[in-house]
Amino acid sequence: MPVKNNAIRIFVDAHAFDGEYQGVTTYIKGLYTEISRLCPETQICMGANNIENLKKEFKGLTNITFAEYSSRKRTRYLLAIPLIIKNFRADYAHFQYVCPPLKSCKYIVTIHDLLFNDFPSEFPFFYRTLRNYSFKSAAKKADILTTVSEYSRESISKHYGILKNKILVVPDGVDERFFESYNKDLSKEKIFNKHNVKKYILYVSRIEPRKNHEFLLKAYLDLELWKKDISLVFIGKKTIRNDDFSTLISNLPSMVKKKIMMIEQASWDDLLDFYRGADLFVYPSKAEGFGIPPIEAVALGVQTLCSNTTAMSDFDFLEKGLFDPTNLSELKEKILFALDGKLYSDDVISSISKIVKDKYSWSSAAKKLLKAMGAE
Repeated sequence: MPVKNNAIRIFVDAHAFDGEYQGVTTYIKGLYTEISRLCPETQICMGANNIENLKKEFKGLTNITFAEYSSRKRTRYLLAIPLIIKNFRADYAHFQYVCPPLKSCKYIVTIHDLLFNDFPSEFPFFYRTLRNYSFKSAAKKADILTTVSEYSRESISKHYGILKNKILVVPDGVDERFFESYNKDLSKEKIFNKHNVKKYILYVSRIEPRKNHEFLLKAYLDLELWKKDISLVFIGKKTIRNDDFSTLISNLPSMVKKKIMMIEQASWDDLLDFYRGADLFVYPSKAEGFGIPPIEAVALGVQTLCSNTTAMSDFDFLEKGLFDPTNLSELKEKILFALDGKLYSDDVISSISKIVKDKYSWSSAAKKLLKAMGAE
């Protein structure tokens, strides 16, 4: 049933859709698709350089309009965005991490994580310095400051000196398509016909040191899984240099390299088939502000292993699928256990999928944010 509201007007900085699909784009799409449906009287304006892409992503939602930025990168915060906010007569403007220096309406700022402060050795110095300056400034300007997990709320409070009760947790949700029934054999056939991969372990995440790709690759190599005709598929773009992973990949014998697939970007349909066709999904990241791929995988009923650190420690429903991302022996043991089909029975994984559906819904996330904006 739609939520009653005061016909609020929300501008959303959606420039994340100009680049590769990532956690922020998933967040904006899930949250505002649901807000649009719950509150049809609410008017939403989304800004980006590529509004044609936005029109495809939010197709059919009549209370969402689009504004094309006249400038790129950081200059949009000085000129393009303030002008759009003024012309749209926005009550609220929602930004991810960074916002304009001057305010002409109430600001919602979402900071998904401050992992560069929690794990400084994983990030370059200038990366940390620039982000701390801009993120902290945005957090202080926010009328509504949100984040995606209790872990990130603790981190923001600690590093930026903001009271925890001033930070609203609006978690990620899982798209309904991850709960739809499907034919695994058909998905495997599609992946084989398009990518020539049959049995495979999947990891979906952009590539940077904290994501721990080399850890999973080492486990794969130690177990000599290529000899069993099991491939390892990485889907994600390189965003921060990871010399350990690059060196490990480059030094592999050609017979092993043939079993390692690197895909920077996959279409939505392709990605969904990769998930559905996977024999095992492994998420060895050392640190996450939330960490949505493993719960998407288990929502689909895929055997899933996930790191047990930072925000991912909340995924206690994964039970035997959690592991220490510094303990290679434990990961290898659990990979073999999962590939033998002994990790989760059909009944157990079905119950875990139901827990994910109940706990991580875009509807409940949208209602939290609407309540904070005064939409009753």
